[in-house]
Amino acid sequence: MSTMAASVPKASRMESTRFDPVGFLEHLEPEDKEEILVALLRELIAFHGGSGLIPIETPEGESLGHFVPPEAAATRAATSLPAVSTDREAELARRISTPGAVIPAQTLISEFRARADSLQTRSP
Repeated sequence: MSTMAASVPKASRMESTRFDPVGFLEHLEPEDKEEILVALLRELIAFHGGSGLIPIETPEGESLGHFVPPEAAATRAATSLPAVSTDREAELARRISTPGAVIPAQTLISEFRARADSLQTRSP
């Protein structure tokens, strides 16, 4: 190590060579950002053990929410959701496998609104 390098304070050296991750991300394509997010989430899950809620906060302490890894979600669902009968599971599976037999949510909402309007305009 040269005498010149040794006399430069550490903070000054770090400031001049610090990598700007946010600036780097701003120049990436959305697909690349998605790949990075997935890699970071995998690291986050491994770091936290993957079995509980992971708080997501800004460096300033602002809470952005919680990430729920698949293992934690399955555990929470098993303990907090009501049990589904085998008949109900079969019915849900049938509905999922035949999506053509459903109507769009917006259509259903429109029909409900039309029905509500017709009920309100009736005289008692």
